[in-house]
Amino acid sequence: MFGILRPCRHRLSPTLRTSWMAHLCGLCLALRDDHGHLARTVTNYDGLVVSALVEAQSPTVGTRRVAGPCPLRGMRTAPVADGSGARLAAAVSLVLASAKVRDHVDDGDGAFGRAPVAGVARKVATRWARQGAATGERIGFSTAVLLDAVGRQGELESGLATGSSVLLATEPTETATAAAFAHTAVLAGRPGNAAALGEAGRLFGRVAHLLDAVEDIDTDAESGAWNPLAATGTDMAEARRLCDDAVLGVKLALREADFADQGLVHALLVHELDAAVNRTFGHQHSHQTPGHAPPPNPPKDAPRWGKKRSTLPGCGVAMVLCCTCQYCCADPYRDPWTGEPKSGWCQSSNCDCSCCDCCSCGDGCCCDCNC
Repeated sequence: MFGILRPCRHRLSPTLRTSWMAHLCGLCLALRDDHGHLARTVTNYDGLVVSALVEAQSPTVGTRRVAGPCPLRGMRTAPVADGSGARLAAAVSLVLASAKVRDHVDDGDGAFGRAPVAGVARKVATRWARQGAATGERIGFSTAVLLDAVGRQGELESGLATGSSVLLATEPTETATAAAFAHTAVLAGRPGNAAALGEAGRLFGRVAHLLDAVEDIDTDAESGAWNPLAATGTDMAEARRLCDDAVLGVKLALREADFADQGLVHALLVHELDAAVNRTFGHQHSHQTPGHAPPPNPPKDAPRWGKKRSTLPGCGVAMVLCCTCQYCCADPYRDPWTGEPKSGWCQSSNCDCSCCDCCSCGDGCCCDCNC
């Protein structure tokens, strides 16, 4: 599993979490059913947004089917998303994963630098691209726009130098995600949403590309790999500004679209996208970003649960601490003050809500909590 949207289960209400898992498992099973078990390795947290967008625009809840027991669900059955939304997510995931594998092979990253591994990886990437195109064709989506976008990436990167805009490097990713988001409007029978969702997708792609660059900048420097931030001389403050502007742009674009039920989409593309930015910049570069370094000891008045305004390390923003997600914003599995594992902290609450009154988006509480 990979992706920038990784919602803690204590930030999603039971209803939204069930829906999120339905789309995640639906993507995984769509890959398995159409392309075999190996294709399931491209299942990712961001790809399911495409499936969720199709359902959010549909007047009725999307098609569900009951999936058999799975180890990742504790060997329990579950309703999973089925239909064109899951297939679009599968097509996009396959094509973009194919491009990523090819990029690793071309750069000789890690094991991909070995000839036998590189040869197998190229064959897998070629097959995934072909399978993604076939799935896209069945639902009226041409993956050529994705292949063209990622095909231009290398040429664009080679022409960038210090002082160039880093947005030149993110453009292919923006184009690919914009096309995928816009096609959800076609599948849902709401073509009027295509422009707004295309804009949301474009900005989502920008954030995804920049966050990937931020996370990899240290390892890229050690290995000598190309990184858009280092190549263009973009500092962390500017990268953060671009991400924050893009997150706001996604929120505004979603307001222009017509949804039947935007609960999950809003939670993922507004709240979780913002959380991904906070998490990446807070954890990866706390030494460069003022306000992100954790204090040596927690405040004496910081409760283990209950609502209290505070600034969490790793977030760098004031928010309301909720009884279910007080520490999840910084890291759901570690004490934000000491870094020690504290996985039990988020499991001792009797409240079923995901965010109480901590929604700061101006749209009211979107998480259907009722505590």
